[in-house]
Amino acid sequence: MTNRAQELIKNFYEEEALRKESEVTFADLSIRLNSSDIAMLEIISKRFGRTSDRVAADALSAAIYSMVEALETTERKQLAKEADEFNESLSKKAAKSNGMADYDEKSVTWTMNDRAITRDENKRKKEQEEAQPTSQPAIATPSSEPESEPVAAETALEQEQTYNNSFESAVTEETTSSFSN
Repeated sequence: MTNRAQELIKNFYEEEALRKESEVTFADLSIRLNSSDIAMLEIISKRFGRTSDRVAADALSAAIYSMVEALETTERKQLAKEADEFNESLSKKAAKSNGMADYDEKSVTWTMNDRAITRDENKRKKEQEEAQPTSQPAIATPSSEPESEPVAAETALEQEQTYNNSFESAVTEETTSSFSN
């Protein structure tokens, strides 16, 4: 039978093993920053009880991901492939210097990130398309006298406004009913 203290120690060992496993491919990077950036980094780190190295690493990772999101789709795919190939060689070197000479894993980190970004882009595009109401063409009615162009344009504009107003009221009614349910 185990008690809470023993479970705590068991968890410590598991966390340590996970950290060692994930850090086996970590490599050092030295950068120079403006002193005001370093000051803010230190203050944020102190506020959340983290080391500045950890906060800087997390912030840099997030910034790199954002940079990748900003790349054009075709270029992003190519750079993701190149980064994964380069990561494999860097990981092997880092693992070797961290005492794991037989490390050999395929890297697909950036390829998978590219797929996730593309999926999100497609989802946003689809949501935007669905959010835009499709304008229906004005139905032509036969008349004895041909309408002048300004009157026809005003009629088409009025029909579009009526359609938009009915769409907005339907959305408002749907939203109101969903909140009241």
